[in-house]
Amino acid sequence: MAASKTNRVLWRTMFEDSTLGIARVDLEGRFVEANRAYCKLVGYSNEELRALTLLDLAAKDDCQANTEFIEQSRRGDRHDFQVEARYRRKDGQIIWVRNTVSLIPGTDESSTFIMTIAEDITARRNAGDNLRKQNEALQKIFDHVPVMISFATKEGSIKFVNREWERTLGWSLDEVLRENLDIFSLCYPDPDYCRKVLRFVEETDSEWVEFKIRTRDGRILDINWARVTLSDGTSVGIGRDITARKRAEEALQRSEAYLAAGQRLSHTGSWALNVLSGELFWSQETFRIFRIDPATPSVSLGELFLQRIHPEDRPRIEQGLKEAPMETREYAADYRAVLPDGSIRHIHDVVYPVANETGQIIERYGVVMDVTERKEAEAELRCSFDQLRALTARVQDAREEERRRVAREIHDELGQALTAIKIDLSSLVHEFPPDAQQAQRIESISNVVDQTIKSVRRISTELRPGILDDVGLIAAVEWAAEEFEARTGTRCRLELPEDDSAIDSDRATAIFRILQETLTNVARHANAACVRVRLLKECGSVILEVHDNGRGATEEQLSASGSLGIRGMRERALLLEGELTVRGIPGQGTTVLVRIPLAESKTYGSLTTT
Repeated sequence: MAASKTNRVLWRTMFEDSTLGIARVDLEGRFVEANRAYCKLVGYSNEELRALTLLDLAAKDDCQANTEFIEQSRRGDRHDFQVEARYRRKDGQIIWVRNTVSLIPGTDESSTFIMTIAEDITARRNAGDNLRKQNEALQKIFDHVPVMISFATKEGSIKFVNREWERTLGWSLDEVLRENLDIFSLCYPDPDYCRKVLRFVEETDSEWVEFKIRTRDGRILDINWARVTLSDGTSVGIGRDITARKRAEEALQRSEAYLAAGQRLSHTGSWALNVLSGELFWSQETFRIFRIDPATPSVSLGELFLQRIHPEDRPRIEQGLKEAPMETREYAADYRAVLPDGSIRHIHDVVYPVANETGQIIERYGVVMDVTERKEAEAELRCSFDQLRALTARVQDAREEERRRVAREIHDELGQALTAIKIDLSSLVHEFPPDAQQAQRIESISNVVDQTIKSVRRISTELRPGILDDVGLIAAVEWAAEEFEARTGTRCRLELPEDDSAIDSDRATAIFRILQETLTNVARHANAACVRVRLLKECGSVILEVHDNGRGATEEQLSASGSLGIRGMRERALLLEGELTVRGIPGQGTTVLVRIPLAESKTYGSLTTT
């Protein structure tokens, strides 16, 4: 009896003072009691634990496993087992616990209980998880790093390779080990070359060395190898496939050769300036354009470049170079270069800034074009244009003069003759009264004569309205508007000045012809209900504005190759140093605006009319 009591005292002492968490649980999994260490472990007091079960402490993912263990213990299938599981403490923290579970039998089922000894293994599990994650990360890096890695013995036997090695060369590690392949002989079939590679493997740690290697499918690759030696003598080879880079370098060399040839043929050079270091690069063609020795040091190029600039252009270029650091956009400059032989070349220089990720300009590069031949061709073309425009002006004047003459002759000669015929015909009727049939024929002839007289007047007016010469531009505009309104039914509103005495005959003719062509276009294409015509003198110019409220011309219609009428109007204005613009808004109409400077005379190249 005393021994039993002593044992209970010892058990209670061990139970309470143990550093391990100990708890008694009934066969249903409910807590009966727990020692201080267990309470501290889970954060609950004894009283709180008696209202809980083991499953209440288990993390959600571990509940099923704990349920199975409790069932096995209750059935007596397992008396002792150990399990690692996650527990949720009272404060919500998840901890790892290693439970040593034992079934303690009693005299009956009510006295039988489960004893669990819990040890906090969170730190060990976390350390293990971290180590496992690090190993997994290293393995993934090893397998996915874009370089070849191999482990070999001093004798040259491969021990391990990564996936990039297998992918690049075509052999798998399993094949190499299973078939005991001499991988060095396979990759380097030339014996002398293979011995060179093996010496590289046997040497101490080396710098990067390039080798040509043959793959399983027969391709020849350029591989850059470096090797390091581990403490056990294992040689670790690190290889980079530089085949693409080598091909790119070769292609770049070819491109540079092609570029140099292209620049030479097109007289186009290039340059680049590192803003931070001040280093200046010129292409070979740039040296040739400015006739400067390619061996000239970079620091001297800027000074020699300015010496080549034409004295009249040099201040502008120097000022541009001073302002360049503040310029963030691309820009162009045209200047002349004076070569050592005294010849002058025209240069077109386009400059492009290069910024880093912060927006700071770190480099400028440019394209230098010798456009001398183009400038000379443009000058010749301008001269031809000027001569052609002078000729066109003369033809225009001659045509107007011829129209004026023909209109006058038709009006005076043919009109008078037809009037005389009508008078004579009337006299004959009075002198010799006709019978009914003859009277009908005479009336028909008289009507034909009347219609012919009207046609003569119309043709004469269309050739050259006499009102333009006799009364002036304002009256001619009014007459044209009335004719347009009567012919088309489109209402025409006029805003005219009181006096047109300052408008000479040439400008009056050009304005009137442009108005006629504009009204013709409105009648043909606009489908307008109203046209507004404004004629005014402003700032030394005569201005004609014609606006209709029709369908509105589109940009495609205005720029179409068949729009000869607009081209003719624009050319008429240009001949008098004027300008003509046409602007259409779909659904709102079209506006034609003409502005021609007032002058007493006009000059076309070397030809002048007054």
